[in-house]
Amino acid sequence: MDYKYGDRQKELNTNNCRLFAIASWTLLCSFLQFRSGKPTIYFNVEVLFPVIFAALNTVTEILYHRQYAKIYFKESDENGLKKYLLFRGMVFFLFYFAIYNTVLLPMSGIGFFEYAFVAFVLVYFLYGNLKPRSIVIKNTTENSTEDKQITKIEKLQVFISSKNTILLLHVVLFLIRVFTWLLPENFYRDSVTGNDSIRTVLAIGVVAMIFLLAISGYTACTRKLKIPKETLDTTYSKIGNIGKKVGNAIATGVKKGAKLIGDGLKLVLKPLPIAIITLAIILVAGITGIIIIMNIKEDFAMFADILLGNIFSTGKYSTELIPLFIVTNIVVVICYLLFLLYKDSKPKADDIDYLIKNMALEDNSNESEFFRNLYSESKTNSSLQEELIHNSEYYKRVSQLYCIPNQD
Repeated sequence: MDYKYGDRQKELNTNNCRLFAIASWTLLCSFLQFRSGKPTIYFNVEVLFPVIFAALNTVTEILYHRQYAKIYFKESDENGLKKYLLFRGMVFFLFYFAIYNTVLLPMSGIGFFEYAFVAFVLVYFLYGNLKPRSIVIKNTTENSTEDKQITKIEKLQVFISSKNTILLLHVVLFLIRVFTWLLPENFYRDSVTGNDSIRTVLAIGVVAMIFLLAISGYTACTRKLKIPKETLDTTYSKIGNIGKKVGNAIATGVKKGAKLIGDGLKLVLKPLPIAIITLAIILVAGITGIIIIMNIKEDFAMFADILLGNIFSTGKYSTELIPLFIVTNIVVVICYLLFLLYKDSKPKADDIDYLIKNMALEDNSNESEFFRNLYSESKTNSSLQEELIHNSEYYKRVSQLYCIPNQD
């Protein structure tokens, strides 16, 4: 077969240039803001989060795309492959930088929760493409037991497409951003502040949550540090004994003091005045206790106001929501759809030939025939063909095992 590496590389580079043009317009529209009715390009510290997320998303994309692009480069043309991937990585970084700058909330209480969630998702997908997967090779002879079937465990790199999940993530983030435009900037301050009943309930909830987090943190630390149970029991016992001795000493002192005061009052006062004084003391103590509780409640409520007031902020007014700003966001959405349209090339009929050549398999070998059969059987399903191309090393090993008798 005549392998036209030059033509295929030209197609890849042309597609990169097309994507670069789309990414440039997307980036421009994502940073275009209108202040006092005048267009301006505005940067601040908030761009740090889109930069980080764009880098994570880009690395995941390049790791996955490399498995497809490498079949169009000769083994001796490693530098050509690196240059192509470098340019594509720059294009994808600019594009995802623009997307995350558009869909993420400004720096605010809800915004930081959103940043943490997005970071978790992107790190999870990157980790999935970096971590090798294990292949368990079993001997399938009839007389072998389950324990003896496992003869070898190999670790191979497996690349998982996350494009549908990433698309869903971007859509959800954008809808959240649009939804916050319709809501108050701070739901808590607009709806809860001034309502003492709700503030009291929320204050109790915040204190309970902090208490539970403290217990959870303590439990996690004891498990992480693996403190022996005997040491913990001894410590708890000593603390309990000390607490019991202190409590007994205080109780004894209070009893003796009360007895001394009571004996003195009996000698000086008559029963009626004693009753009046006792009631007065109880009344004063009760009022003092109520005042203390109300002050403590108000302190906790103020703490909850500060905490929840910051958490429920959306940063809605960090940008001017004028019609031109809405138009730029619509342009970003259109560019996003165009980018998705040209981002991934559908597998071609002769890609299997380039793949077999790249894996250095003989044309008529059992392994190459195994690949051809898999590829032809999945010709009606391009996603299966993509799976085969992007995980060629994995399926190469599977094909080799498939052609060995008594292996599973």
